[in-house]
Amino acid sequence: MKKVILIGCVLVLIMTGVGIAKAPWFTKYTTVNTGTASVVDKSCYLKGFLITTDGTNAVTFDVYDYVSGTSNTTYRMLPSMTVTTSATNRVTSISLPWVKAARGIFVQITCSGTVSYQTFYDD
Repeated sequence: MKKVILIGCVLVLIMTGVGIAKAPWFTKYTTVNTGTASVVDKSCYLKGFLITTDGTNAVTFDVYDYVSGTSNTTYRMLPSMTVTTSATNRVTSISLPWVKAARGIFVQITCSGTVSYQTFYDD
């Protein structure tokens, strides 16, 4: 009986991922931002965005590998993205394969209306 309980405990530990140094389901996220901002100030992997718009105006997203306050904005991480919107489609999710940011993540927003977004990343 003790062996069965021990085997059960070991299986539970294995299935829950205890002991795994970097489990892929542990994603970090930033606070909600409403404009151009340095959203992560360290080396990380960009995993995606959750964008909410006013339902009227499209949003153009430019993402750079750089920290606000430095002089170099030439390290574009992704092509410029335009998120279209409508009254019935105000929220857009963008998932990415883990994109390496060596210095940090800076997001530049162009929108004539209101927009908010969260950035998802991992160390």
